[in-house]
Order: sequence, then C-alpha cells, then structure tokens
Amino acid sequence: MITKMSAVLIQSEDKEQVLGEMVESCLPSASQEMKNSILEECLERERAATTVAEKGLAFPHAKIQTEMEPVICAGYSRTGVEWDSSGEIVHIVVLLVCHEDDHLKNLAEMAAIMQVPGIQEKLACADTPEGIIRILEDAGKFRQRNIPQEKERMTHALVRQIAGLLESSTRSKVLLFSNIPSRVIKLLKELKSNRLSLVTNLKEMEEQLSSVGTRIDEVFLIEGNLNHEKDVLRELWTRERLREGEILICISGFEHNDMPHNISLTSIPWDLYNESRILSYRIPHKINLEILSRVIYLASELARQGREGKPVGTIFVVGEYRKVEPYCKQLIINPFGGMSHRNRSILDPSLSETIKEFSKIDGAFIIGNDGQIHSVGTYLSVPPNTAALPPGLGARHAAARGITLVAPVVSVVISESTGTIRIFWDGKEQDKYS
Repeated sequence: MITKMSAVLIQSEDKEQVLGEMVESCLPSASQEMKNSILEECLERERAATTVAEKGLAFPHAKIQTEMEPVICAGYSRTGVEWDSSGEIVHIVVLLVCHEDDHLKNLAEMAAIMQVPGIQEKLACADTPEGIIRILEDAGKFRQRNIPQEKERMTHALVRQIAGLLESSTRSKVLLFSNIPSRVIKLLKELKSNRLSLVTNLKEMEEQLSSVGTRIDEVFLIEGNLNHEKDVLRELWTRERLREGEILICISGFEHNDMPHNISLTSIPWDLYNESRILSYRIPHKINLEILSRVIYLASELARQGREGKPVGTIFVVGEYRKVEPYCKQLIINPFGGMSHRNRSILDPSLSETIKEFSKIDGAFIIGNDGQIHSVGTYLSVPPNTAALPPGLGARHAAARGITLVAPVVSVVISESTGTIRIFWDGKEQDKYS
C-alpha cells in the first residue's frame, strides 16, 4: 500500500493553483525544477483528457523518471473547483506522483481505495489535513481485509466463458473499458476470443497495447468518463461506430484491481434507453406508457442524429385524440390522412425513417393512446396562459406545455438548438433528457 501521504484543505478555486499547492505539499524538499516539471506534466495530462473519475472526484497524476517512493496528496475543497471544460465541479482531489514503472499500479490502488463504501462522505466531513490522511489510511486497510475472494473467483470464471457465448452469435463482441494497459493485457489472457474492442480516453493506449497484436479489433477513443458506460455507448452509436443489432458484452470496472466489477449485455440501440424510467412515470391520465416509451425512443434518435446533418426540433403529443382534436389545425395536407390503422402505428419499426423524415415539417405529431399517428405538421391552437417558461425556451415549448393544460395528454418536445428532450403533462415539465 502507498504509505507516503500528505493532505491539504484546498482554498483556491483555480485548478492550476490547486495542483501547485498539492505538489508543494507532497514534495516539500524537492527542487523547484522538479516541482515545476511535475506541475507541467499534470497540466499537460489535464489538457489531453480530464482526470475526473466520477462526480466530484479528480485523480491528477504525474509519472517521473527519477527513482522515488510513490507519494499521494489528498485535497478537499468545500466550495469546489471547476475542473474541466464541461464545468464539472470537484471537491476531492487525489494527486499521485511516482516513478513511471509504478504509475499504473499505484493509480489503480488509489482508485480502489476511493471506491471503499462511505469514504467520500467521510472526506466531505473532514476538517483537517490529518483527518483526510487518517480516512485514506483506514480505507486502505479496510480494502485489504475485505477483498471478496468468492466474487473474484466467480467473476473470472464468467470471463473465461465469454468466448463460448460469442461463438453462438455472429453479431456479438466484447468491449473492454479501460485506461490501464497492464489490466487489459492480463484480462486478454482469459478472454479466448478475437472479437474484442477497447474503449479508452487515453490516446497512447493503442500504441501501448501493440504487444497483443490483432487481439484488439478496434480502439474507441472517447472524451467521456469510462464509468458512465451507457453514455459512452450512446456516443459511439451516435458517431455510427456501433451497428444496429450488435450485442455487446461490456467489461468494465477493473481499473481498481484485476477483477472486472461490471459485466453487462447491451443490445444496440434498444438497451441504450432507460425504459424503467418511463414505466415509473405517474401520469394522471390513461396514457399508454408503451406508446410513450416508443415516442421518447424516437425523439432520442432524432435529437442525436438529426436529419441530413441538421438538428431537428419537433413535438409529439400522446393521449386521447378526441380531447386534443379541438386544439389542432393542419398546416399542410396530413400525410397520414386516410391511411389504415395498421399502416400508421408508431410501434411499427418500418415507420421509423418515415417519422424521422416528417419531423422536418413544422408542427406537431398527434398520436392516440392506441399508438395511431393521427396527423403530422399540426398547429396547436392553445389558449393563452400566464405560466412562465424557463429562460431560453420559446414558442415550441410553450405550445408543448400549453396543450397539456387543456387536454389529458403528454407532450414530448425536442429543442432544435440543444437537442434536449422535455416531457410535459398537466402544464408542468416532468422530466428532461439531455
């Protein structure tokens, strides 16, 4: 375990100043030249990819060629420090400085310590540097005592069985989520398969893994957090790096030790949307949640992909058609007018591209509780109301919200400028998908 630790209560709100303060704390007797070199390497790493590991926690690190014992500086900021271009606010900063040969091993050890249950809550309550060090030391001892051997044995047995699963499906492959070459190489010895891809946010990973030859089919370089697996898969699907119908066996969470902590199956693109979130909606009308789930799925596709390279904004209204019909006025000839019921169900996968194409038309989609698309390009003639919209929302959102004040419906609206999807019923924004 890493034993040389220091800690600081962070006062600055500037990332560079924070890192400079922490380098000074963990290497007080080092030459100024070395301190400057370490600080510059930390900043260079930050410019290449954020070191935010999860919400509120950053792991800056520097590897040096000088032989030295690994050192850790842990800092806590009560006000928080804006850490990257996304505006992520960090309260806990753990800086590692060590020899380049020990870099990956020690980084993984500190990452594992920060996963000990309750440690982040304890750090948030610490009020002295000594208190921070004591919490980290106790967490390290706890981890050494509580490595779940039985879980580890079963997990590795599952990993060894994955090759057999791949043989039963020509459209399946394994995605490894990792930034640590040594962990990947070790896991590859158990994965007896050639259908393997790597997801990482370190540019040098592909070069460092060259020793495994063709075992890695493809390297997906991303900017997001590897812990946010579904967000990463959505990004890859949007960039058309994943194909519809692929079954992915995702292996992640082995940054902390040699044991994968998460093995999951994802069907592209159907499993990228959280249907349980929609099914938990408590809508005070007889809204068919299966229909609404399909609408939100299509809206999500439109928000990410747009049409012909351009963003799309539109409204879907779902509910009892006869109650919303008095507020509808057709702007164009209704493309779905006169079509049979079986040819205009929103649940029909063959209509997906047609619906996406019609989304370029101004106006709303009106969809009944039975899933029938009654009209497209429909103007919502909503009576004036005094409820104020949040700043930045315009006429489309006003219409989407307003229709839910006068009819027992749910509206799903896509913002053309941001791609954000908002869900309204009873005149209120009930959910938001960014």
